[in-house]
Amino acid sequence: VVLALGGGPQATTLELAIYQALKYDFNLPEALTLAWVQFTIAGTLFALLGRLGGGSWLVLEQGGSQVPVPGRWGGLWHGGVYLLCALFLLLPLLVLLPVLAHIPASLRLLPLLQALWNSLLLALACAVPATLLAWLVLWPQRLAQLQGRHRRRQLLEWLSTHALTAPAMVLSVGWYVFALPRLRLEHWGPVLVVLLNLALTLPFAVQQLRPRLLQFDAQYAPLCAGLKLAWQERLTLEWRWLGGSLRAAFALALLLAMGDVAVFALFGDKDWTTLPWLIYRYASTYRMQEAALASLLLLGVCGLLVWVLERERAHA
Repeated sequence: VVLALGGGPQATTLELAIYQALKYDFNLPEALTLAWVQFTIAGTLFALLGRLGGGSWLVLEQGGSQVPVPGRWGGLWHGGVYLLCALFLLLPLLVLLPVLAHIPASLRLLPLLQALWNSLLLALACAVPATLLAWLVLWPQRLAQLQGRHRRRQLLEWLSTHALTAPAMVLSVGWYVFALPRLRLEHWGPVLVVLLNLALTLPFAVQQLRPRLLQFDAQYAPLCAGLKLAWQERLTLEWRWLGGSLRAAFALALLLAMGDVAVFALFGDKDWTTLPWLIYRYASTYRMQEAALASLLLLGVCGLLVWVLERERAHA
């Protein structure tokens, strides 16, 4: 985003500085140093928030919570804040619409469709295993909860949210330095993009499934133990119980993987591209009509995923 808006040495962020050190200067020591700086800052903030929030501040709320009703002036204040936020989010999207009226007739749709297809394939390859792994990752946490080992459960919760302390660029730099002398990145790039996005989306899928699975254990674990159900029967019950939460976790992982830019920036190749990276390439070369069309296409796909996510959350 910073690069597309004209960022450079005088206007940069840690992630952009890491990218420039690798792609522009090929300065591995500088990139690793900056990655450690970002990891330290993010890890410290995460530890503080986790300490203040008791280690479960990311868990979704489950019913029974009371929402305070604001008074007259409070309601007006809240409405004004929501209106400003809506304008802030909608205005950049509305600006895209007039640009579409000036799209040249020579515009090639094939690169857009190919990039969309690549994005969907990579997102599916990431979202399916992320959803399954989220269920597996939660298994030891659930056992610790049932056994009353709360410290162990909190430690496992922290480990399952690793992506919040090791952002995309930090993980990408580590894998880039590790894979560079061992693999041909032009061949293994798509695999590494999928694996890194899997690692980054896994914590969010875990957060979607955790409350529902803990609720299942609290209500039905003693009954399952008393009935001596086989593991296949219990697994069938759990997956039926998860229902919308499972689909919501899949939709969220798909949505996050669809919008990846940081990982693809390091491991992508000019012969194949994703829709977010194609938008960056169009915008950085001032091809605004093509960038607007690609942005609206990505917005439509992501909007559909958000609609599915919210619908499944409501029915979970």
